Amino acid sequence: MIPKHEYERLRRKLESALERQLEDAQVQISDDLHYRGTNLVITSKQFRGLLPEQRYYLAVRAIPSDLYERYLRGGVVWFELAPGESGREYMRMPRSDDVEAQVPALYRRLNQIRFFQTLQRTLEERPADISTEDLSWTRQILIDAGVRGEELTRCLLFFIRHGGFTDALVVADVIPELAGEHAA
Repeated sequence: MIPKHEYERLRRKLESALERQLEDAQVQISDDLHYRGTNLVITSKQFRGLLPEQRYYLAVRAIPSDLYERYLRGGVVWFELAPGESGREYMRMPRSDDVEAQVPALYRRLNQIRFFQTLQRTLEERPADISTEDLSWTRQILIDAGVRGEELTRCLLFFIRHGGFTDALVVADVIPELAGEHAA
């Protein structure tokens, strides 16, 4: 919980911390901005095209753990917005929980299009291009395989649900985890 008298000081500290990861980040802390209670709103053009959980992942990585633990861990409603985006639009965006029932079908679809092999081969050929910021390679491989629209979003949410917020995490964590789960 953030004491009201610390909103402005914390806002400045957060903007300073976030500028390393999100150079254009603007922070707003207030009550009842987009949702009832204390709201933390981080706005950055780098959020454009990212799903909410990816945005949160980018932002929280840049915040010093002492600030996060002391002020932001509980009792604060987060909004990571692209410029011009409303809180209502953000709240309506899909989350990884939305694909829980579809996980087996999504895994089969990814195998059908040989996604895992294609991603690993692509990143072996171009390891310097692996993204630690987003799912750009993952998205491109899916698009090249004909995955579009809502199916594309569901596939990205599948990876996020497994902790794959970036291409690097998909390769390092998600693919080995899935291989272990389905190795029987």
